[in-house]
Amino acid sequence: MRRFIVLGFICCGLMGGGTACAPRFQGPTTPSHYLFSLQSSVSQIWLAPDYSALRTPFATRAELIVRVRNAEGQPVDGVPVVFAVATDWAPYASVTPQQTITRQGVARAIFSANTIGAVPVKAYVENMTQQIVIAVSNVEGSSDDRLL
Repeated sequence: MRRFIVLGFICCGLMGGGTACAPRFQGPTTPSHYLFSLQSSVSQIWLAPDYSALRTPFATRAELIVRVRNAEGQPVDGVPVVFAVATDWAPYASVTPQQTITRQGVARAIFSANTIGAVPVKAYVENMTQQIVIAVSNVEGSSDDRLL
């Protein structure tokens, strides 16, 4: 029980720290001169057994958010955004959808994984790429304990 409480505090700290950071805009892209940022709703997700009551308080997926602005700082609609996990993580993690377009300057996708580790996730806008890393951890008692 003590271990779950400690994990809960760690998770809350990571979530709070990850959302407090301002987005880092990168660019300009070519040819449209867009600026964009990639963020995740959480910096860590958890693997938990399907039957576990613990599944609810732990994030098991992360929302990826790309914001696209023009040179004047205004949101841009209709910009294609491609999401991808590192090639060596493809069998163990995914992003859905892999490609979308911005609406009100924002494109969203969902990241999920089935193996623990630090997973690089990328977003592509025109000729530029931005990367973040999402930690995937195991909740005690999960059927994936063998991976620790």
